[in-house]
Amino acid sequence: MLDFQSPASSFFSEPFDWVTALEQRQFAVGERRVSFEVQGFVDSGEHYWIQVASVTNPMLTILLHVFPGASLRDLIRTLLAVDARAPWPTALDIHTPDRA
Repeated sequence: MLDFQSPASSFFSEPFDWVTALEQRQFAVGERRVSFEVQGFVDSGEHYWIQVASVTNPMLTILLHVFPGASLRDLIRTLLAVDARAPWPTALDIHTPDRA
């Protein structure tokens, strides 16, 4: 089981770690609650690209562009920052705050 509070989990070095962290877990996207299903994963050698979709509405997809050093906390921070009045995001960059 992944310990999302541990400093050791600040960056998931293996693709499986990111898939495990996202698959079927509920997240807040702005003010909306959504459970994700991972639909695709690409390791470009420098970044990860992860396609996720809402379990309840598969038409709601987001392409997550995960930069080196990004953590699950960075993902959660980015998802929470989505403006609830804005349309559903189609792509989000996930990086550490110093790269924002």
